[in-house]
Amino acid sequence: MLNVNARSFITKNLLTSIAALGIMVSGSAAAEQAEFVGTDNSPETKLCLAAAKNDKAALRHQIRQINNWRGIRPSYVIDNIACNDMDMPSFAYQYGADKTFDYLNRVSRKPIDTQVQIEDLAKLSGTIYVSASSK
Repeated sequence: MLNVNARSFITKNLLTSIAALGIMVSGSAAAEQAEFVGTDNSPETKLCLAAAKNDKAALRHQIRQINNWRGIRPSYVIDNIACNDMDMPSFAYQYGADKTFDYLNRVSRKPIDTQVQIEDLAKLSGTIYVSASSK
């Protein structure tokens, strides 16, 4: 038989875990609600599209393609390509692309510090046009 303090502790932890899971699911679902369309067919724009769509495999593939063509480090690619005038980790984070954000932020030489933010995820529906540029 659990005492009142133990039961309260378990209940609080369970509620916190459920809330955290709900936030993670809604964040990754945000990237799936919006339709991302590239403004051109460049490798850089494809890279930004992969970041926004939370497609880590496609993101890493595009980084490797750019590296092979230009012989540069992944961190250089990530730190020197802007997606819709934002650095790549911030761009992925904005659209709730948690897998690609984690990868980009880990590899970048300029990682961003994120804090808990409550955003209106409904505003992320519709078509979002994506373009890439050098910084």
